[in-house]
Amino acid sequence: AVLAVKGKVKLEVTPPTSPTKSPLAPASSSSGSAGTGPAKAKAGWAKLRKTVVTEHKFADAVLAVKDKWKDKATLLNADAAKDVAPGSPRESAKITPTMTLGHIRAYRAEAARVASNLAAKSKAADLKAKVAAQRLEEGAGPAADDTKDGGGDDDGSPFTPPDDMKDYPLWALSVPWYFVFKSTIPPCGSSDYWRKWYLVSFFMSIAWIGFITHWMVEWCVKIGCMLNIPAVVMGTTVLAAGTSIPDALSSIAVAKDGLADMAVANAVGSNVFDIWLGLGLPWLFYLSWQTPSYILVNTEELIPSSLILAGVLVLYYGAVASNGFKLTCRMGWIFIGTYGVYALYSIFLVWLMDVYDLQEGSTI
Repeated sequence: AVLAVKGKVKLEVTPPTSPTKSPLAPASSSSGSAGTGPAKAKAGWAKLRKTVVTEHKFADAVLAVKDKWKDKATLLNADAAKDVAPGSPRESAKITPTMTLGHIRAYRAEAARVASNLAAKSKAADLKAKVAAQRLEEGAGPAADDTKDGGGDDDGSPFTPPDDMKDYPLWALSVPWYFVFKSTIPPCGSSDYWRKWYLVSFFMSIAWIGFITHWMVEWCVKIGCMLNIPAVVMGTTVLAAGTSIPDALSSIAVAKDGLADMAVANAVGSNVFDIWLGLGLPWLFYLSWQTPSYILVNTEELIPSSLILAGVLVLYYGAVASNGFKLTCRMGWIFIGTYGVYALYSIFLVWLMDVYDLQEGSTI
């Protein structure tokens, strides 16, 4: 029935009165005790109410959903979120299907870090502007770096002497390298003109790395000969550390950008490259024209080194797996300490104590 109340339409629904059209009316076993139509409809609605409310507990389910969303609304409240302790069960309650309070806390920390970096850059830009204004007031022209396009964090010529005297010796040693690199490697990232020279920049960089590495090896051999240090010790300490510095710097750079997977892949991949190509190519190019076509290798320390390498792989994977495949600062200290133990082993046991009798058969 439809009723009009003060200009509004009120819809009033009454239970069905026809027993033949009501799908919810209970089935009657005998027509004699069926009763009238309204009685059947009332019995049908009673059965429906009993089924939904009592057996399926529809009301309890609705209240549970309401309480669940009420809890989520409470977690969304900033004041309530402050009271949630890290690692507590309430922290794992999902606000959305993919975000928890831990994600929000990490996002806020990252936002604070970015804001701090932007503030530091803004402060540096303000200081640079003050220096430029002071130079103009004194009658001097703008600095050479201010007239360059592009700006960025790498402003400033490497040929400019440092302000701090303690940095002067390192700068003086670096100036010749700055000069030869700038003269032979095209700056493919400085302008659109040089951008097409990226292949030349790449191969020239590889050529300079090979040149520097060659002389580093030669000088390490001479120093080892003068100090009576076995070749295996120089190779596993000085040469290994020197040739791995570019890998370490690249891993640090990508790790700062949050690319932990790339940092780990770089460290593991560089060792695979060193073992297979770093040994395969020299042997192939050198032994292909030598007679006899083989090299005698001292195996006194080769087997322990191989076992140490296998142990390092086991320790690395075990440490990462036990930490839930998460890299932490504590793991960094553990890895650095482990390398320190290995360096002490090479210096004291292999070199000074000569536990493998390497100095007697050394050919350096």
